[in-house]
Amino acid sequence: NLQSVLFIKLAFQTMGAAPGAENPMMATTQRREDGIYRALEQRLGESEYLGGPAFSCADIMSMFNLTSMAMLGARTIDDTLPNTKAYVERIAARPAYQKAMAIAGPAASRPVG
Repeated sequence: NLQSVLFIKLAFQTMGAAPGAENPMMATTQRREDGIYRALEQRLGESEYLGGPAFSCADIMSMFNLTSMAMLGARTIDDTLPNTKAYVERIAARPAYQKAMAIAGPAASRPVG
């Protein structure tokens, strides 16, 4: 899954591993990451949500990887992934998502008291 690939990549980078073909582990991890993004982009070109036509737990679980993991070095979802970008925007526009992010998202304020 995307999260495990991103954590492996982060771990190797933390240990000083540089990306590139000369580093077999980083090259393998990058190929896996690229493949996951390609599959994700293809799936979201076929369906509005990951699990099918309806919003599901798969979508909730994927949003962290597609949004917050960029702070740790994951790929930023931009115009090079148009289906994925539209998907992230669609979920981020949901009132329940906005409420959850206001409570516990990266920009949330600490509760008083």
